[in-house]
Amino acid sequence: MVWFLRIGTLFGMMSFLFSSIYAIDCVVSLRHESSFSCLNEYIPDAFYIKKLIYTVPRCCDEEPLRSMLGITEECMYTRRQFKAALLSALKAKRFDSVAVHCMPVAGGYTLHLDFSAQWIFSRVVLSGIVISKERYKNYYSLNAGDVFDSDKHRQSLQKISALLHAEGYCAASVQDTIAFNEKTGLITVYLKIVLGPRFTITDIRVTSDDETALEKKIIKQLKYLRKSLYTKELVDHAAQDLKNYLQRKGYYAASISAEKELYNDTGQVKIRFAVKCGPKAICEFIGNQFFSNQELQHTMQLFGSAGELIPPLIIADEIKALYIKKGFFDAEVTFKEEHESTFFCINEGQRYKVTGTVITGNVPMHLAFDPALFFNALVGSFYDADAYKNCVDACIDRAIHEGFWDIACNEYTYKKTGNKTCMCDISFVFGKQRMLAGISVDRFADVTQSLLFAPYALLQKPLPFSLYIIQEQQQWLYSYCQKKGLLYLSARPEFTETQNGIWLTWKFVGESQPVHFGKTFIIGNSILSESYLKRELSFKEGDIWNKEMLQESLRKIKNLGIFESVSLYPCDIADKSLVKDMYLKTVEDSPLELRTRAGLLFISKNFGIRGGWSYMAGGSVVWKNPTQRADIARLDIDMSRYKHTIRGIYVQPWFFNLPLKTEYKVYVNRYDQPFVVGSRDRLYRLDQDGFLIGWARNLRYWQTGLTMGSEWMRIHKLSARLAQAIDFAPWLIDRWVPYFFVEPSFFLEYLDNKLQPTRGVMTMITAKAMVPYTLSQAFFFKLLIEQSCFIPLYNAVFAFRVRAGHLFNQQFTRIMPNERFYLGGAYSLRGYPPDLVPPLNIYNCNGCEHFVPLGGKSMINMNFELRFPVYGSFSGVVFSDWGALAQHHPAELAAGVVGANGFGIRYNTPVGPLRFDIGWKWKRQMGEPCYAWYLTLGNAF
Repeated sequence: MVWFLRIGTLFGMMSFLFSSIYAIDCVVSLRHESSFSCLNEYIPDAFYIKKLIYTVPRCCDEEPLRSMLGITEECMYTRRQFKAALLSALKAKRFDSVAVHCMPVAGGYTLHLDFSAQWIFSRVVLSGIVISKERYKNYYSLNAGDVFDSDKHRQSLQKISALLHAEGYCAASVQDTIAFNEKTGLITVYLKIVLGPRFTITDIRVTSDDETALEKKIIKQLKYLRKSLYTKELVDHAAQDLKNYLQRKGYYAASISAEKELYNDTGQVKIRFAVKCGPKAICEFIGNQFFSNQELQHTMQLFGSAGELIPPLIIADEIKALYIKKGFFDAEVTFKEEHESTFFCINEGQRYKVTGTVITGNVPMHLAFDPALFFNALVGSFYDADAYKNCVDACIDRAIHEGFWDIACNEYTYKKTGNKTCMCDISFVFGKQRMLAGISVDRFADVTQSLLFAPYALLQKPLPFSLYIIQEQQQWLYSYCQKKGLLYLSARPEFTETQNGIWLTWKFVGESQPVHFGKTFIIGNSILSESYLKRELSFKEGDIWNKEMLQESLRKIKNLGIFESVSLYPCDIADKSLVKDMYLKTVEDSPLELRTRAGLLFISKNFGIRGGWSYMAGGSVVWKNPTQRADIARLDIDMSRYKHTIRGIYVQPWFFNLPLKTEYKVYVNRYDQPFVVGSRDRLYRLDQDGFLIGWARNLRYWQTGLTMGSEWMRIHKLSARLAQAIDFAPWLIDRWVPYFFVEPSFFLEYLDNKLQPTRGVMTMITAKAMVPYTLSQAFFFKLLIEQSCFIPLYNAVFAFRVRAGHLFNQQFTRIMPNERFYLGGAYSLRGYPPDLVPPLNIYNCNGCEHFVPLGGKSMINMNFELRFPVYGSFSGVVFSDWGALAQHHPAELAAGVVGANGFGIRYNTPVGPLRFDIGWKWKRQMGEPCYAWYLTLGNAF
């Protein structure tokens, strides 16, 4: 037995020595690629991986890491390939180091990779203040998703403290707490700001190298600082004002510094200004009227500290040149020096008017335009050199379009012609006119068929060669190469002289191979699984580079609604490799969000509402990414005087493995339709309870959707007499009607701007089938089609919209009032109050007669607008609205067409135009006003 133990020990020692000789152990830093050099010493040139073992931190997933490295078992690898795999881990910016254990086994090696993670900064939470939290957060240097750096953290605290001190909280302090989450590997920084008192300026002291009298004047200039709340900006502004004051007094080389003396126990601060005046040179201006003393003094201030060294003769010439530029050709400026002062006596004379412009130089006889036309607007006005320069630039720009690339204006001078009038002489040198004989494109033959190249490809006779053609085509070719993934290919023009003119050939230089997408590395502070993020990408590894794919990927990820910011960019922008790895950086928003809303609500729905206001209040609780699958759960509660709504919504971006945005909703609606706004008497109460599930497919320009569910509707507290007035079946009152509904939809939006479109089209088609479970007579199918178009006309936009709808149902009286079509209001016919387009009935309530809308089974509505700018952010609109409703058959629409014409004013805001519209009816019924006006936000369509 003892011998067996001794032999076992001997074999164990030999095995240990053998493994120690051949085992490979090293630690590689994953922060810098230079640390990979240690692998040259420990890793063989080539090795066969028999078995592969990963050890990853708790905060990382093993499967994405395996996919990212691309190392598999039962494969031969070189040292270079192994380094390339570890380089992927370095680019991920998530790992601090990897311990490489390579143990020889029969037939190869067992490779054990032990990764350690870096701490990632997630977000900063600020407390201690209520106002301007975001502004202080912006001074924190670390961005969400960055590797946590204690030095940057400390510098950020110093920046925030300095900002607080500069704002007058000179005793403020910033306390920090760093929370480490072992599960996610994220760090949250909690900052608490202790403001303390805000300091007040109680005393101002000035020391100067000049006379005591000046010090008293300076103190008088700064007296407004006393008892003011201290801020660094206020003191700096005061120092600059003081410097300007001293320069006006002739101290052009004055320098000012300010120091503060704090008294923390009393919250007071004393400011000491040290003033170095330097030599004095006083300038006085006499006789000037067109230019103020301040404007002329500014001429001296432009010289700065050298102002007192400039001879008065040069200053006089500068002042005279200012007057001549404005047409005072007879102006004279003399000067006189007395002690420290220089007096400039100005005789402005009369200002000359321009009676005409003479164009001189080698003006070509066959010139396609008259240069004098650019200066006609200046005839009869006072001479102004700046206005003439603008006209000269416009003339040169037109000449370049006509092929005169070398055009130059030698000078523009004036000649006095009479009593305070002058003629202007503009001398041009046009040079040689370039004519374009044709254009060809090297390598890409299909380019010449595009709209920008086709007109010049087969010219019958030469055309003037505009220099701007080259710029436009070069920009177009740049975009063309980018779309094909040829990022390093550029187009250069080559010119060949022929008898007919210049032949332009576009040559391509650079790398002709397309760039492909490489690996995509997920960085940031999101805890969302990489697989859920990468499935939103419109490209995959190996695809040809496409900018539109990047934009589409960003749009899809942002639409998830769980991120504060999203960015997608190459790992190394300067690297000109043909494979570009990408960084997808996501900054996750706060998981829980409470939203509140309140305001005034304009009531207008279905029946007899002429207009009025009611309160509205509500709130939402939003839970983002609750299951870490990019989902959102939301509870909405809204209440007003007449309506109460509760909605529970759960949204997922995918439906199993299909890219369909899925929404589950449960809702409870209670709506009281008042007879008159402000009255507690109701026409009826509408109850809507239901649940639904909806799928939507969102692409760049269009969206399709399908919604289905069940809904229970009931109209009650409605008298039989009123039901007859609105043409509603009395036997449906106080009766719950359960429906199964299906609603497909299609939406196309191809607009240049969603808030203020100037070009494009928009199409919407919706269909809704409501199938009751019990009452077959209440079945209906609702179809609505809408088409909008926007056409630019110079500076204006012509916009029109056509809407048409129909309800397929046997009897109009069995259609629920809320499902009928209505017209009238700010978004349909603007000459009519909301929903009050005929057909109407008259209902007598307490001795007063009121119009009650019936609605329709069929609807047609057309809107025409001409939108044009007015001034600045203001714009105007003239419009014509048409429409008709039919209760029984679409043929009734032709006889019931009504309309309104009017105008409107818009004020553009960041959230859309603030709109005022007023429209007049074509004809009115008895008792109706002839017009209606609206003030609202957003365009009519």
